[in-house]
Amino acid sequence: MWQDWVIMSAQWVFAVTLLMIILHKDQKPPFLSSLITSFGIYAIAFAFATLGLWLSSLSAIVTATEWAIIAYQRYRLNQSDD
Repeated sequence: MWQDWVIMSAQWVFAVTLLMIILHKDQKPPFLSSLITSFGIYAIAFAFATLGLWLSSLSAIVTATEWAIIAYQRYRLNQSDD
């Protein structure tokens, strides 16, 4: 399906741009926003999988995992600020 390729391509662009946030030492979005975004994208990945959009599902899982990493990094930064 062409839709799978379009969604996957957009997700990979997002995944690459998130790497800059992950690699930056102390500039992170808020913890709760990152965590909710991660859970939401995991839900979208599940929905893609149920529709047979496997490439979209895989790329969404990667993006959701990156948001989870960002949430963890923000959590650690918040702990070190105390």
